[in-house]
Amino acid sequence: MVLHILAIPTVSFAQQFQSLFDIDSSRDWGFDLFCRNDSTYFIRCTSFNYSVGHKYISWIKIAYDGKTVLETKRLVNRFADLYPGNPAQTKTNGAGYIAPVSLVYSHDTTFRATCGLVRYNYFGDTIFLRTYTDTSIYVESLSSCAVMPDGGYIAGGFRGILHPTRYPGLIVRTDSMGDTLWTHTYQKFTSQWSTINNLIPLPDGRTVVGAMSTQYIDEGPPYYYTYWHNTPWFFVLDSLGNILRDTLYGNEHLVLGPLNTFCGNLYQDAAGGYIHIGAFDSLINPDPSAYIDFPSYIAHLDTNFRITWLTHLQFDTLGHRQPVVVKQLRDSSYLIAGDFWDFTACGNSGWAAKISRSGTIVWDHVYRSSNDSTHCAYFRDAAELPNGNLVFVGSAMNDSLPAWHTNNDVWLVSTDSNGCEIPGCLIPPIDSSAAVRTITNNAARFTLYPNPTSGNLTVQAPSSGTFIICNLLGQQLAHYAVGTGENNFYLPRNLAAGMYLGRFSPEGGGQTIEVRIVYLP
Repeated sequence: MVLHILAIPTVSFAQQFQSLFDIDSSRDWGFDLFCRNDSTYFIRCTSFNYSVGHKYISWIKIAYDGKTVLETKRLVNRFADLYPGNPAQTKTNGAGYIAPVSLVYSHDTTFRATCGLVRYNYFGDTIFLRTYTDTSIYVESLSSCAVMPDGGYIAGGFRGILHPTRYPGLIVRTDSMGDTLWTHTYQKFTSQWSTINNLIPLPDGRTVVGAMSTQYIDEGPPYYYTYWHNTPWFFVLDSLGNILRDTLYGNEHLVLGPLNTFCGNLYQDAAGGYIHIGAFDSLINPDPSAYIDFPSYIAHLDTNFRITWLTHLQFDTLGHRQPVVVKQLRDSSYLIAGDFWDFTACGNSGWAAKISRSGTIVWDHVYRSSNDSTHCAYFRDAAELPNGNLVFVGSAMNDSLPAWHTNNDVWLVSTDSNGCEIPGCLIPPIDSSAAVRTITNNAARFTLYPNPTSGNLTVQAPSSGTFIICNLLGQQLAHYAVGTGENNFYLPRNLAAGMYLGRFSPEGGGQTIEVRIVYLP
């Protein structure tokens, strides 16, 4: 037996920096970030090398200054392209790392895809790569994994059989060497595609699953559009993979539009319950051109997957905030990392926000890799340093090399604990409170809170007008006259729990403002 003893470093992590790393002039994305006890950053990347036309997975070890590459290792398969799972899905078991991977044999005359698990040691050397697919029957992919209490692993993704709308979710349970113990598929509706996005092992051997159920929608007149409609699906498995209970949020609840593929993401809250991120789907409203109507959210769920609070993350009409991953900080608050889809320019930016335990937005920042707003940048993982500083990894267009090219490179960004790249920067004011407000139009300053509500509502209107409550079919259930400023009233007592629409129409005409109201009596 070899015992690795890791000394606590005497050096501290660097302060603020922003760095780009190019691997073999390839297109590189940083997917997973680890800030290690030896004061180095360990980043798992995916790379596409145009010179050889091949996709592979890399590890990059970065010095504590955030700028110096100490070591790079690659996992290459000469017959297949390697794809990582969802961002931030590489997990550590103390002695190394385990990660989901998919192998795509794109050069074959028949498309084949194999799901697998790869295990690395602490130094990034590959211990094993296990695959689980009979490619004569299935097309499979793994996008998530976790370390089980017994030292084995569990991984999830989907299994393709005949038609994309009928893919079931797939979960593989293995021992510590990656050998299969059992395999199950899961599908809420046989007409829909299911994907396993997150796995949370519990101490008693059960597993909590965050998944999505996807429906193909072909909308007729007057808009004529088609898209994939994703719905969060959460369930609990026993030790053998059988579903004990499940919750599906349908159109009237938390649904996800086509701007975001990370529907159904679920994270364990150290203080109890779970954290869920996503976006409302405005296409059910049904104008497909209303991209700013995809408000993202963070929600806290209890252990029965019931919403305890929900906070909208869309605070202006300039772009769309897309949450990708959530990390819990040492003060039990939540750090969200993702993208800012800029509607005023061609480019996207990194984005992060800190949310308090009660759902209040503490700060909200957009990060650019260049002053050129047409350059694209994305965050895919985040970590908190021992000194409270934050580090983000993702991808950005390379504008720092002598020969600029359009390939994306691994992007590493450090900030202080307030998300500031420059120490002492001002935190942008956020119109939010512990009551968790729904802010639908920043310019008009229309707010509604609390949301979710048990019946009481406070509407703060920019002018006098009317506020009506409707069901999702547009049928009016209640009508209120409101004045400028705060207005307090109660929802009708006979309403069932669920999602309702509120519409504010200003007196004398003007833009009607529509909000979604979550009623939890």
